Amino acid sequence: MAKARATKNKAKDVVGIEKTFKVIDRIGLLGLLPKEANIINMTLAKDIREKVDFTQDEMKKFDMRTRPDGKLAWKIQKKGVKIKFTGAELELLRSQVDLFDKQNKITAEMLPVCFTIREK
Repeated sequence: MAKARATKNKAKDVVGIEKTFKVIDRIGLLGLLPKEANIINMTLAKDIREKVDFTQDEMKKFDMRTRPDGKLAWKIQKKGVKIKFTGAELELLRSQVDLFDKQNKITAEMLPVCFTIREK
């Protein structure tokens, strides 16, 4: 019984992080979020999305637009935005990185943020 409890509380033991993320990193983070999951993980994903997603003001500031080929373009930024993730949110992101890695679904755009998320 104690073993099950320790596994269940694993996310509580993970320390959160606060890092600076640029536009490309934030797009990568959004791409990592699960499309389907249980209630707890979808709630965590919703909370992460709210922290990472772009506001209309940011979209104007970064001159974000869709190019004719359908890809997203923006002005390069010198500074990123500080985002703080809780231990539970970080654990979800790490499990998503592991899942994408096992499925060979890590893209070049996601790679830097995957390394950031995997850091201890």
